[in-house]
Amino acid sequence: MPEIKTDNTQIALVTGASGGIGKAIAKALAQTDRFVYLNFNSNKKKAAATLENIISNGGNGALLQFDVKSKEESETAIGKIISEKGKIDILVNTEPDWELLGEKEVVERLFQLAKHWETVEKVKPRDIESISDTLSLIRPGKKFLLERYLAGEVSRGELYRQDSSGYTFKRSHAIGYAHVIKLQLHLIKAGVL
Repeated sequence: MPEIKTDNTQIALVTGASGGIGKAIAKALAQTDRFVYLNFNSNKKKAAATLENIISNGGNGALLQFDVKSKEESETAIGKIISEKGKIDILVNTEPDWELLGEKEVVERLFQLAKHWETVEKVKPRDIESISDTLSLIRPGKKFLLERYLAGEVSRGELYRQDSSGYTFKRSHAIGYAHVIKLQLHLIKAGVL
């Protein structure tokens, strides 16, 4: 087995580091002289931009693509970090257990979605964007779009456009509510909520 060289630099792994809170946490950790692995699943361009920003501001890190929902991919990624750095000091998992949204008892406890299990079950949201879409689809003026949405015939613009009654559910509001739901999923998984 090759000798692993380590130093006193703390090693961090931040999941979901291509955007949102993961991006902010990765940048903050890098500013405090930690080596940060930025995990992303599909958005390499955004993750690379975040890493470029970290490096241009004197930080250090690397990109690491894997799906946190895959045990095999996660184990391989962690093995790579251990092989390269000898340790992981900090793990920040920004993604909740999205599969919880497949449980009626959980959905009935969630802000904004509690009375809309049938819609959640059909849409099967598994990220912030699809939760935001679901929040739009439960609005009285948008419910008629559900079947077309499921068939892939509705644009996001249509979901957030003013309806015939003059009501507009802003995308920014939907994303804010979706982040609250994401936090609730973390708290439910931790047994706090």
